Amino acid sequence: MNSDKIEGRNLNRIVNSRRDDIGDYKVDVLKREVESFGLATVVEAVARNLYDWESVIEISRCDVVFGCMDTAEGRHILNKIGTYYVIPYFDLGVHLAADGAGGIDEASGVVHYLQPGGSTLLCRKAYTLNQVQIEGLYRTDPEQYKERSSEGTSMV
Repeated sequence: MNSDKIEGRNLNRIVNSRRDDIGDYKVDVLKREVESFGLATVVEAVARNLYDWESVIEISRCDVVFGCMDTAEGRHILNKIGTYYVIPYFDLGVHLAADGAGGIDEASGVVHYLQPGGSTLLCRKAYTLNQVQIEGLYRTDPEQYKERSSEGTSMV
């Protein structure tokens, strides 16, 4: 599974995505759609991992950042980039709660607008530093993550 690319399960929540887009990078599909509006909007799609230094440089050049991150760690990094480089950041998310029988009990969405020098996702309790630490360990040291998880050790 590659969460940066369109999967069949994404089609119902990525606006204007189609079956033909499966396997394409999400950012490339969204770039295509925004540019199709004909408003002369310049979209720079960065189809690289956020932990890649070149990605940070590309994002630092943006006028506005829109984030639809699946992880607390990714949201934390985008929030820090927006703050450091004084870039407005829109954080968007959708939560679906399954009913256990193949349906959905609840669907909710959230949009945070973060102004440079204003509040952060962390102070708004959109995630915790413990979540960031756990996800970072999972990404960088899966064995240590497994060991700590099996021990029930708090990461912070």
